[in-house]
Amino acid sequence: MTQELRHAFRRLMRSPGFTVPAVLTLALGLAAYTAMVNVGSGVLVQPLPFLHPEQLVQISEVQPRTDTQMGFDNSVVYRDFAEWLSSTTQLDGMVTYLRGRRNLQRRGDLTPVIVVDGERGLLPLLGVNAFIGRTFAADDAGNVAVASYGFWKRQLGGDPAAIGSVLTIDGQPCTVIGVMPERFEFPYRTTVSPLEDVAPVDLWVPWDIPADLRAHPDRRLQSVVARLRPGISVEAARRELIAMRAVSEGGRQVRVTPLKDVIVGNAREPILVLLGAVVLVLLIACVNVANLFLARTTSRAAEIAVRAALGATRGRLIRELLIESLVVTLAAAGIGVALGVWSSRMLLNLTSAEIPRAQEVAFNWRVLAGVFSACVVCSVAIGLAPALNAVRGQIQAIKRRGTGAAVRQGLVLVQVALAFVLLVGAGILLSTFINLQRTEPGLVVRNLLTAHVVVSDGPEAMAIEQRLSQLPGVRAAGVISLLPLQQSRWNAGFTIAGNPLVHEAELRFVTPGYFSAAGIPFVRGRGFNAGDRVGSHGVTIVNDALARRYFPKEDPVGKETNRGTIIAVVGSVRQDALRDPARPEMYFAVAQNFAQLRSQGLTLLVRAEADPAQLASEVRAAVREIDPDQAVFRISTMQGVVDESLAETRLQAWLLALLAGIGLLLAITGIYGVISYLVALRTREFAIRMALGADTWTVLRLVLRHGLLLAAFGTGIGCVLTLALTRVLRGTLYGVEPSDPLTFAGVAVLLAAAALVAHFAPAKRAAAVEPATVLRYE
Repeated sequence: MTQELRHAFRRLMRSPGFTVPAVLTLALGLAAYTAMVNVGSGVLVQPLPFLHPEQLVQISEVQPRTDTQMGFDNSVVYRDFAEWLSSTTQLDGMVTYLRGRRNLQRRGDLTPVIVVDGERGLLPLLGVNAFIGRTFAADDAGNVAVASYGFWKRQLGGDPAAIGSVLTIDGQPCTVIGVMPERFEFPYRTTVSPLEDVAPVDLWVPWDIPADLRAHPDRRLQSVVARLRPGISVEAARRELIAMRAVSEGGRQVRVTPLKDVIVGNAREPILVLLGAVVLVLLIACVNVANLFLARTTSRAAEIAVRAALGATRGRLIRELLIESLVVTLAAAGIGVALGVWSSRMLLNLTSAEIPRAQEVAFNWRVLAGVFSACVVCSVAIGLAPALNAVRGQIQAIKRRGTGAAVRQGLVLVQVALAFVLLVGAGILLSTFINLQRTEPGLVVRNLLTAHVVVSDGPEAMAIEQRLSQLPGVRAAGVISLLPLQQSRWNAGFTIAGNPLVHEAELRFVTPGYFSAAGIPFVRGRGFNAGDRVGSHGVTIVNDALARRYFPKEDPVGKETNRGTIIAVVGSVRQDALRDPARPEMYFAVAQNFAQLRSQGLTLLVRAEADPAQLASEVRAAVREIDPDQAVFRISTMQGVVDESLAETRLQAWLLALLAGIGLLLAITGIYGVISYLVALRTREFAIRMALGADTWTVLRLVLRHGLLLAAFGTGIGCVLTLALTRVLRGTLYGVEPSDPLTFAGVAVLLAAAALVAHFAPAKRAAAVEPATVLRYE
């Protein structure tokens, strides 16, 4: 084996024209494979960095969608939480926490920070020790905090002596008692609503369930995490929690979900789709290199025949050729792994907000084992067909010039078919992205600036709106509780007078200027005014989606509900995402209902006459005039919000398009190689044809027809494969079907054009044959 490895290396070094293209082609496929395996392993396979992470679960109560109720995912009713905590035998701990934004006052400046208020058992439940200092103890007062590694570096200078330092958070002193490890994150950014800001957590502070929540047990806790006892399954825990619930209300269901599944969320399917795409790219690369090996073994037919005549066994010849393919594969792996690790780091740096657990992805033994396994499979796949083709039959068959042509053409069919699958997948995802971009959100995006604040009362919100509307260059200003297109929900039931049926609607709290600032039209009725304040009769504005659904044959304006009198109908806005239809919504006046908003931030909307981004500093200054302790954060144009909502779809579409482009390039290279080989084999035939009177165009047509037939058959096979595989994308598509005929036809035309490009040079050589020269040589 050592001798054959040395001989294989020498032979490859003496043939750089073969070795370099083979290594680089395979390295390209292995680089893409390494990058996606690295990301997929870190996100989907690697355990969470907690103590016994398989025991950690998230508990929530869910109301499913029905004909009259929209359905929603909620946290846990406090009454149920208290009952479970006192009597469970399946759980080894259960805590609640909430995530929000506070203002850090430091050196005279206000800095927004993300703070998790959690029960003292939260960090011990996760089982992660502090990097320096300690986590919470049962007797800690509420004025202590554990800092994240990033906050410690940014705000505290990374000084170990910072333990014991005092911070001022919302005007209250808070002592730092510990710093968490660098890669520790909880809750993960992908598990929170974008309304809460996807920035990482800065501080964890101890929190006690408020007395008013204990006094009203029907209220809900924001988030609940628990640890299963050893040996207890998720289903067993769920059955116990269901049996222990004090009241089963409104069809609400208990959901116990492994924490890892919650964190990975919807990212699993896109990652698996991209992983499948890189496998196809790697297969195309392998087919390409196998074609190169076929050409090489054909050129070595005489050598192989001599060795066989001198007594070399078939097994020995096959082993030698397989070792040669293994050397090429390992050389390609060295380049591919380095390029793949670099590519995955670049990808994670650019998309850390869209990919969960991005900070935990690292090249490790799992990834190395996956890449090594792929190398072994590739080396066998690349070398086996050429080796078997080279040693099959008798010596006379080995020496025949046409040996390998059929196999090479078959491999090209495989390349074209796989490239077709990739291109169609990329095409329908790009169509989805374009369709989403063209979808109207229901508000006017142009010249609209957004910013988030946490105000203390309704009058302050009204004062901020008034001050912003007075700024030069501002047409209108308004405030809303939940900004559209940020996948944020707050829904509840309501009843219509004379109808006991409970309906569901999204709740939004706005100031009078909101509809003008957002560009949402009034269908009928009036807007909120100064008379809609605390103590006045409750009023509400509904969108036309609610009007059509619950008042299909009558005018809702003037109708009474348990949440107020309907005074107007406005246009519908896509609240969750552009791909989701508008939901029934009820708008309430901030000044009249601020008591329900105390735990939430508000979003400012400023309609500018020109570029809204230029108003950012003026908006900050205007808010500070109203409240000097108020921090303004997440300032962005509404167009930026729309683009952010499409980030995941855009990323998936462009990555798949990049992989499809690589696959197409490799397929073109493969077609070129095969046609060049076939033209060389048919040189004598072309010379005879031209000697008998065939012109240049006749020879060109012969070559092009053969190549287009290969592309056509490959496209047909690709159509069958694509119809079977692209159905997995159905859940991610919008406005396009997996079997979209326009996309299929476009890809077929593209492959035909690519085949013509690949045929140009070989066809030109065939047409330039000099019959006299070729026949004299023959």
